[in-house]
Amino acid sequence: MPRTRHQRKKETDEESKQDGSIRAEHSPPAVEELSVVDDADDMSSITDDASKSTNQSNKLNCSRAVIDVGPVSEMLAKHLSCLKCQQPVAISFPATGIATSCKLVCADEVKCDCVALCAPTSAEVPPEEGAGSAKMTRSTAFAINVSHVLAFMASGDGGTEAEHVLGLNGLPNSTTMQSAFGKMEQRISGPIQEHTDEIVLNNLKEEVRLTFGDKTDNNNNKLCCLWSENKLPEDMWPRIGGSTDMGWQQKGSGHLRNSKSGHALVIGPLTRKVLTKSLCSKACGRCKRWHVAHPATEKPPEHDCFINHKGTSGAMEPMAVLDMCKWLCNQ
Repeated sequence: MPRTRHQRKKETDEESKQDGSIRAEHSPPAVEELSVVDDADDMSSITDDASKSTNQSNKLNCSRAVIDVGPVSEMLAKHLSCLKCQQPVAISFPATGIATSCKLVCADEVKCDCVALCAPTSAEVPPEEGAGSAKMTRSTAFAINVSHVLAFMASGDGGTEAEHVLGLNGLPNSTTMQSAFGKMEQRISGPIQEHTDEIVLNNLKEEVRLTFGDKTDNNNNKLCCLWSENKLPEDMWPRIGGSTDMGWQQKGSGHLRNSKSGHALVIGPLTRKVLTKSLCSKACGRCKRWHVAHPATEKPPEHDCFINHKGTSGAMEPMAVLDMCKWLCNQ
């Protein structure tokens, strides 16, 4: 007689039970697992104890912290007093951009002139030519302001997003960040380009060193050393390869290429680093602001103009490749 579906299922369950009992007889005794419950939050460091924490040495030491002004002011007012007259002190947090200082002033300003100020870390950004006295306090004089602008530049955002972040977090000068962002970006552009040129030149030296290897001339002098000292004959110059591509700041659609600026790079095959770069621009912010209030025929005052391309945006790539080849040849 054919078996029904219910009978087949019953026989299968009985076989699985028998197999499980056989495996249990021959298997080693089970080891109870110990679970450690840790209620501590990995993001919190308020209650960390260096003597109890096993991962204390692996944590990074932060150089900055975000604090609430009210509780900190109350705590400092309770525990601090003037060093000269032992009177209470008035605590304030003046800010330039988001760089905030801590200022302590004696409450008895008539009899005591004690003032203490802790300024934030400074940044080595030279002022622009004709920007006034070097003693003026500027936003780019502090490292946290420069880091703030660089972070948004690296993520592809600008002053609007930087202003929103400050406003949502209750940080100082959120309403003026959008206008100050462009000024700080312009002031730090020069040092950024100088630092970038230095990095690119070091990458080129490394690529040449790997290309030459341990090759020497007839006098047993390394070719790499002769090249770095500009003593290598032209017929013995290194021949390096590379791949290049062009990028534009504004996305094109179809055959339309109307970006105002673009950049091209050459990547070395041995170091896989940037060996040379080229920046092309058809617009300049200072020239644009000048022509808003002046006729188009009137030339703007002398400045470091960024315009170096007058053709179409699509023609930037061959011109950039030609400029990079010339630069490599000159080096």
